[in-house]
Amino acid sequence: MRAILLLTCCAVAACGGAESGPSSPGPSSMPLRPGLQLLTLSGVSLSTDPTFPACAPIGVPRDGTAVDTFVMLAMDGQDWVARSRSAAEGDIELRIRATGSTLRGHTVTGTIRGTGIDVGLNSVIRDVRITLAAGAGSGPAALEGETLSPVSAFVGGRAAGALRFSDSRGAASSCSVVQWAMQPY
Repeated sequence: MRAILLLTCCAVAACGGAESGPSSPGPSSMPLRPGLQLLTLSGVSLSTDPTFPACAPIGVPRDGTAVDTFVMLAMDGQDWVARSRSAAEGDIELRIRATGSTLRGHTVTGTIRGTGIDVGLNSVIRDVRITLAAGAGSGPAALEGETLSPVSAFVGGRAAGALRFSDSRGAASSCSVVQWAMQPY
């Protein structure tokens, strides 16, 4: 009887006991993989969805309002941090942190700042870049999103702030919200 009671107490203590509340999710709870990632940032040209308003003016820059760029993902304390792979691809810094989980996946919040330059996937060179900042133009833009599933390394959602797509000739379009997605490459 004493051995059973001791084993039960040890098992309860190992599980955190009854008083212990749920632990907050950390970076290791998300199935992201460190290393090279493809980061896609897309603004919309036409929209009736108030959560994704259209960028303005429509059709500017000429090559569109989408950027594919490479970042390197690593854990930094409680955050996952992705930075541009090289200066030729920009100076993006994206930080996300797990905020919870649902049946569909892990929810995240974070920030993104800097400039991302399109890398020309599939040999299609596009003259477009995105600059990301907070609504007042200084500090990082806000991110929210979720993983595709509880075991997926694909994560995406929306970024909000002062977001600007431009080209080498200076043509530019402003957006208050863009879609973002990041996946291993």
